[in-house]
Amino acid sequence: MGSRLPKLAPLATLALLLILSAPAAHAQTTTTTLPIEVKPELPEFLKPIVERGIGLIYAIAWVVVIGAGIYGALEWARGDSEKGKKILGGVIVAAVILAVLPMFISWLLGG
Repeated sequence: MGSRLPKLAPLATLALLLILSAPAAHAQTTTTTLPIEVKPELPEFLKPIVERGIGLIYAIAWVVVIGAGIYGALEWARGDSEKGKKILGGVIVAAVILAVLPMFISWLLGG
């Protein structure tokens, strides 16, 4: 039993030193924050390009929805009612999303 104690003594001393020095090390660390405000803004010459691009993508999405609606109605008229219903269900969901999208984006941007 006496031979075991000297082997554990250095480990106990090290553990005690680590425990006692941790608060001191933490107390010495101080951080200073600077009041920086970042407002990202698109350059003026890019605003019309981005607006036209987004408008074009939005218009193409509506054309695709209308085309899918016509395709779904034709499939239903040809007798494949299950496929037609499935396509028209997707068209309705897409149309609702596209109709709500501008309002949602405006709400996100706070405008």
